[in-house]
Amino acid sequence: MFNATPCLPGLALCRLHQVQVATKRCLAPLQALWGSFLDDLLSAAKTSSGCNSRERLWTVPLTFWTFLSQVLCPGSSCREAVRKAAAWVRAAKGQILSEEDSAYCQARSRLPAKVLFKVWQAVCRQLEERSTHQWCGLEIFIVDGAECQTPDTAANQERWPQPQSQKPGCGFPHIRFLALFSLASAALLRLKIAPTAISEQRLLAKLWGTIRRGSVLLADRNFCGYAQLALIGQRGIHFAFRLQAVRPRDMRAGRRLGKEDRLIRWRKPSLCPKSITAQQFAALPPILDVRVLRFIVGLPGFRTRVVYLATSLTDPQLYPLAKLAELYRFRWQIELCFRHIKITMQMQHLRCKTPHVVTKELLMHCISYNLARHLMLTAAQTYDAPVQRLSFKGTLDTLRHWACALCTVNERPRKKNNFLAQMLYAIAADRIPDRPNRVEPRAVKRRRKHYPLLNTRRKNMKTISHAHKVLAKRAKLRRNLS
Repeated sequence: MFNATPCLPGLALCRLHQVQVATKRCLAPLQALWGSFLDDLLSAAKTSSGCNSRERLWTVPLTFWTFLSQVLCPGSSCREAVRKAAAWVRAAKGQILSEEDSAYCQARSRLPAKVLFKVWQAVCRQLEERSTHQWCGLEIFIVDGAECQTPDTAANQERWPQPQSQKPGCGFPHIRFLALFSLASAALLRLKIAPTAISEQRLLAKLWGTIRRGSVLLADRNFCGYAQLALIGQRGIHFAFRLQAVRPRDMRAGRRLGKEDRLIRWRKPSLCPKSITAQQFAALPPILDVRVLRFIVGLPGFRTRVVYLATSLTDPQLYPLAKLAELYRFRWQIELCFRHIKITMQMQHLRCKTPHVVTKELLMHCISYNLARHLMLTAAQTYDAPVQRLSFKGTLDTLRHWACALCTVNERPRKKNNFLAQMLYAIAADRIPDRPNRVEPRAVKRRRKHYPLLNTRRKNMKTISHAHKVLAKRAKLRRNLS
């Protein structure tokens, strides 16, 4: 049975019988859920002069809630978002808002990026305070890189050029970003973006301030270079990276700590890598002690059979090989987080046409992802459910539809509190089936259309509009011959 007094600290009304909150008419459904926490940060964007100083219909709070609602509804257009906001304003204030999307797009470009960043970090702090899960008494952070695309405009091409392997006019600007997640809460803590020409190792240096001393950083073999490991050790951070392919894998070298467990001394290379400066390279220690482990993956369907792991956790009693193998398997969680934020929330293909609005769109995706994670964590803690098995897509669906009905009970605190409890119960009850060691083939079932690729400029392709029929006939002929 659902709990009639759920706890949503910071992001919603928590225990309404203890907290006195003045009822007011909310402008947007999502504002009724998180307005008590975020409105103060959004009101700070109001200035006495310059941008956001005039009294407009598209205020900063209205623009923010509309933008957030648009991101939480993947595929939603600006026209649909404006019509939602027009309905909200009409119901709340009785005012008529134009349904043209030009004013809304201009209001999005005026949104202060600093305010969005503060909102994002405030939500991250709430998630970190609520999550208590640790591995062997240590905090775990996971880092990895990914890419997304932006519309093919001149401004985006200049800021984030398309890959050189693509012909001009045929590709899209690519953004490379490095994301830092918390394993305990699955929160997206930092996101550093750059063109694809910038390496992920250089972006990692911008995340040191977020990773706390004494914690453990998980990553793949791309970050397992001498310079990166030495810089991480200088900041008091532990690491557990998969060993690079160029490193020797002789398990007879170094000092034996156990079966398939060695403490090996790495010597400083003679060449400075491109990811750091010459001054940083000169300050690195000449010798680095690294614990190298080897374990075998015997589960059917896994591509990798033998894994070599490099770590700075050198105590074999506190951190045995089996524990470290279990720890490195947690690294796959970041791939699932990427799937949620890039595929489920459709951040893989951004839609804004100028770089500064693209940056704000990325920030809004980070905010909406963390807000959904907080709802999942709250539902799991309220109803004693495993947060790892709650459906992220189901949480988004529940949030979208229940938030629309939340405005009807916003002015009645007791009914609203009971309504929030039922919403959290619906999220906690939507669990993913337990499928341990499930194997998913790397293949797609749905066939693609037999259209030719756009391998030249669009104006040059108008003369071969029926070429796909020829390709379809050729493909059919090949199938018959085979």
